[in-house]
Amino acid sequence: MTPLSLLFLPVIAAVCEAGVRAADIEAPNSINGAVINLYGELYYPGDIIIEQYEPGENTARVILELEYYLSTHRFYEWGYSRITGATTQEAHGRQVKPALITFTRRKGRVYSGTISGHIYQYYNYKGKESEDSHTLKDEKIEFILPDDNRPVTSNIEGPEILKKGSILQIQTDKRTLTCEIGKHGEVDYYFPNRNGKEAKIDLSLNPEPGNPDIFLHFSTSDTWDEPSFCAYGNIVEKAVFHTPSPYNVFTEKLSDKIYKGSFFGYLYGYTKDLQIPRWAFKFKEKLFSITIILP
Repeated sequence: MTPLSLLFLPVIAAVCEAGVRAADIEAPNSINGAVINLYGELYYPGDIIIEQYEPGENTARVILELEYYLSTHRFYEWGYSRITGATTQEAHGRQVKPALITFTRRKGRVYSGTISGHIYQYYNYKGKESEDSHTLKDEKIEFILPDDNRPVTSNIEGPEILKKGSILQIQTDKRTLTCEIGKHGEVDYYFPNRNGKEAKIDLSLNPEPGNPDIFLHFSTSDTWDEPSFCAYGNIVEKAVFHTPSPYNVFTEKLSDKIYKGSFFGYLYGYTKDLQIPRWAFKFKEKLFSITIILP
């Protein structure tokens, strides 16, 4: 089983019916903030590292890294797929030639095409390492560009870690949530990108204030996908198989302790029964921004 087969996420529907054919297609100027559909699996921006993107007329040269991270208290798996134009022997290097994308169709903000090059895959399951690689030859690929004009690139580097006591102010399309890490919830993981200007954030917050039966769940996916729970005796713990993490693009540094960013993803409310477990969807709110106040 390869890492690509481990992500089972819903396919995003086409944005509109009218399409632009290959004769008229132009490569998008940027793929920052896009969702990538490859082999029928969706990779969200928090799991994508764009090492190189050089658009031409209807083509683009790219080097991409697609990451994934699966974890509960009892098992751990991490891996990535690196797409280049390199051979197997060269795939580990940084100075490699890029893969080639040929764009053949556009439907609204969805760009479709093919990619040729090479894919190297690595994953680590409970400390056991495995790797695989194969050639990409005109494989189908889609890029679903962001649906609003919020910034997807930045010149601001964010904090390296989020410590206990950090305060997060999260703005949705409905309200502002304020939580203190260690008091109102925990940061399951916080992964800044290599440039430090974007970060993937996965949060576990306490039940909704004033409503202890409503639990909160964050995801980049705009489709409700039941959060996965693993039950071990009396222990119920959240897994992340179906929970692509929201990501933040840092936009302002107000001081050495205060950072603001554009927060992409959704906040879901649900109820659950710890004895089964089971859960039911209650609401969805769109994430807009986050302010991080370090202790």
